Amino acid sequence: MTDTQTRREARLPIARAALTPRSYDAENHTVEMVAATGFPVRRYDWGADTYFNEVLTISEEAIDGSRVDKGVCPLLNAHSSWRIEDQLGSVTNWRVEKSQLILTVRFGGTEAAQAVEREVASGNVRAVSIGYSRREMLKESRSDGKLPTYTVNRWALNEVSMVPVPADPDAGVRADDGFHPCIITETEGKVRAMTPEEQAAAQAAATAETARAAEAARTAGNDGGAS
Repeated sequence: MTDTQTRREARLPIARAALTPRSYDAENHTVEMVAATGFPVRRYDWGADTYFNEVLTISEEAIDGSRVDKGVCPLLNAHSSWRIEDQLGSVTNWRVEKSQLILTVRFGGTEAAQAVEREVASGNVRAVSIGYSRREMLKESRSDGKLPTYTVNRWALNEVSMVPVPADPDAGVRADDGFHPCIITETEGKVRAMTPEEQAAAQAAATAETARAAEAARTAGNDGGAS
């Protein structure tokens, strides 16, 4: 079967992906993290009115790490970026290793930063969540009724956060003042069926995200509906 492709522009919110710190260096106040692996995450395309599985392409060609290179990629407290005190440190290095994005971050000298550093050192805080902007995605449509896969083949790292739980799927809207442009290429044709392991992973991610969305909606309701 011959594949057909169409391209459309979309405006998407900042996305979040949660992983785990990899190592801690007490002398240099740094921690090395596995920040992205290409694990499929269930998300929603408002333009196409459909859910999809999103997969990040992990390569030096796909990732825009210019914020890190320029020294302006922050380590934040749970994606909060409203106050100077929300910054706990900065990302000092990034690299791709075995199809994983590895980040090195250095904690700052504020009381808040030192408190979080102590929690990381003790192992009490281990969850990490990155904020990123999608630039281009390849959409793989399906004719079997299953969720399509959007492969993000160009994206920019904006920040990394220490978080108590996996990232809120709506946090990007609150942490950023708008949406960013993204080119989506849609491919129609024969697709490979997911393996049982991939299906289980996608289902687990979907269940976790549904729970997070429900908690976010409950919290917003308790706050009186403030945006």
